[in-house]
Amino acid sequence: MRIALALLLALFAAATAHAATPRPLVYVLVLDGTDGDRYDQGTLPNVRALGGTYFKESRASIVAETNPNHVSMATGAYIDKSGVAGNAFAIYQPLKANSCEGTGAADEAKPPTETSGEGASCLLAETVFQAVKRQGNPDGLVTAGVFGKPKLGSIFAGRELDGKNPDADHLWAPCSSSLQGDEDYCKNVQTNPGTGYAVDDKTVMDEIVRITRQGVKADGRTKRPDLV
Repeated sequence: MRIALALLLALFAAATAHAATPRPLVYVLVLDGTDGDRYDQGTLPNVRALGGTYFKESRASIVAETNPNHVSMATGAYIDKSGVAGNAFAIYQPLKANSCEGTGAADEAKPPTETSGEGASCLLAETVFQAVKRQGNPDGLVTAGVFGKPKLGSIFAGRELDGKNPDADHLWAPCSSSLQGDEDYCKNVQTNPGTGYAVDDKTVMDEIVRITRQGVKADGRTKRPDLV
């Protein structure tokens, strides 16, 4: 069972109506590839113990694969708008390896070029990290991305807002062997040499616990993330 992505969402009440109400933190854990029947059968007792409300009729984006579904969760867009149609797809254009960056003109008369789509250049929809900054961040939110898989780190390592820093205030993921392997966000992440993923699930969760306790640096301050 691989925790590919952990999301930590802060839901804010309107300041004028609920100025004195504490802002709750909502934790959403994504257990990539886990069969929901395992939950129903009681074989995931620790996960079940975390549950507050169980909504069984959730839906996945089709194709039901890691990349398009995580992109949909981070952008709110289905695959026809998100730019990531699967864990691999093809574009009628010569491309830079494992990306959607064209190296020549698009031509539908020629065979398409397959890509893993594991790069920020493939995203066509705005991520929540980008949206927070584009809107000027009036609520002072701090964002972080924690991923157990290197490809998800590569996808969400975009620098759309200032061209220099990742759109998320804090990004943590294993280095990819083919993409952005020299990035600061992945240099200190231990990996499993067999899979290239984070060394184990505990390591991923330890990072989430660490940043929620110690905070992350953003805009010259250290603050507990509102969204991970």
